[in-house]
Amino acid sequence: MGLIRRKYVDNAARIFFTASIVTSLMLLAVVGNALNNNAVAYGTGTRITLQDLGVLQVASHDLYNVNRITEVDTEDEILNLTTLFNYGEENIANGGERRNSENPVTHTIAVNLGKFYLDQVAQGKDVETAKEATVAKYISMLRIAYYHAFYQPFPEPGEEEEGGEEEENELDGDLALRTLHAFLPATMKLDGNQVSMLDQSIQNRMLTKSELMQLSRPLSDTFDPAFNNITVFIPACNCLQTMDLFERDSSFADQFDTTYTFEELMEELEDGRYDKEDLAFEIIAAEFAEAQVD
Repeated sequence: MGLIRRKYVDNAARIFFTASIVTSLMLLAVVGNALNNNAVAYGTGTRITLQDLGVLQVASHDLYNVNRITEVDTEDEILNLTTLFNYGEENIANGGERRNSENPVTHTIAVNLGKFYLDQVAQGKDVETAKEATVAKYISMLRIAYYHAFYQPFPEPGEEEEGGEEEENELDGDLALRTLHAFLPATMKLDGNQVSMLDQSIQNRMLTKSELMQLSRPLSDTFDPAFNNITVFIPACNCLQTMDLFERDSSFADQFDTTYTFEELMEELEDGRYDKEDLAFEIIAAEFAEAQVD
């Protein structure tokens, strides 16, 4: 991406971020009063909104797409929304990559970004400009989600955390991002009822702004027990597989010989938060800084 285009994206992202943070804080204040007066963190561990969780999950899909059978990563580790744009023009309105519709939270985030892009095109902007505007909006959303999850400002492009952890294995970032699965709640409230996040009948449901303001599971060094036995679609084999999500993430470290085990990253979350010195946070921070440079 050229210097002028990079400046456009960076400036646009900051404009979106300023407007979005005000909107986000207003929504958090309103919904927070209805949810024990604390919409970001309370109890034994950090909690973020489903909106934040969905944005972080889309970012994870945007950076990595590792085929566990061929062991090939088809993503480019750049925050450029290839997870939305690279799966056929006809699929942009549906959120792009199929992984983005694993649950209604990521589906809603991805579809809304796709709609924003298509609206830009409908307004007469060329495809490249429309994509840049969409990526800028996406980065502004990611800045907010990042702060809520880690209590740290979003890293600037190419910025390295002082004393930060350098990747020794190119898939260390993928493993670290998998720790975000600890935020996944077993259920969410829809139409006045608690519904399983794994209910396939709601996978493609579009959530409202207020529904997205529901809280995640409190962060800890474990996953919700509901994810001990789940059935999900696996693109690598184009099939459904039943698995224990924690074991699945743990085996990723074993399969690709990452620098740390999944258990090593997770045990630092026992206190219910990502500390600045935690390995997972250091790796994610470095990943997001580097991912803004192409």
